[in-house]
Amino acid sequence: YFIRGVRLYRPSEGAKNYLQSIAGLAVDTYTLSNFAMALDGSPVITGVSNSANAHYSYNSNAHTEKLVNNDVYRTSATYANTGAIRWFGPYKYQTNNADDVIVSGFQVELGDTPTSYIPTSTTAATRAADLLSYNLPVACSVYMKTTKQNVVLDKTAGTWNIDQDLNNEGILYLAVFDRILTDNEKASLTA
Repeated sequence: YFIRGVRLYRPSEGAKNYLQSIAGLAVDTYTLSNFAMALDGSPVITGVSNSANAHYSYNSNAHTEKLVNNDVYRTSATYANTGAIRWFGPYKYQTNNADDVIVSGFQVELGDTPTSYIPTSTTAATRAADLLSYNLPVACSVYMKTTKQNVVLDKTAGTWNIDQDLNNEGILYLAVFDRILTDNEKASLTA
């Protein structure tokens, strides 16, 4: 988690946090996440503020803090952008801020949920789509119920790229049979 980290020293006065501004589109929701470790082992929070000189408003933002290893936390904060510049950053509870914090792996992304970390340098990165495939040893029928369809497909032997039969939908049930099903069997599955 800390191959490259930054040690943030405890501020002597004022808010006990470390900030980075971000200006985004007023219609978007953003999530900032990072790995953080307080040298005293206490939890670290990532928060959002309207001002660089103010304490974070903890109750007004969606926060997560997950212990991932020893004293290392993956923290995140989410907010719906109003168009004003917001300030993101890790901080400790005001009543427990006597030690420094080490941070690494900052990631800002569109949406209301932090995804898995993508190591990058200073340029933006996009996660490649994960393609799901399955090796079919013989020609067979495949039953697939998704959030948009309930269907039986006849497939030839070989690699089946499942994403080609999906349209931005989630798989609920998937059954691969050892043969091509009869029309009556197919109808009973999709009824």
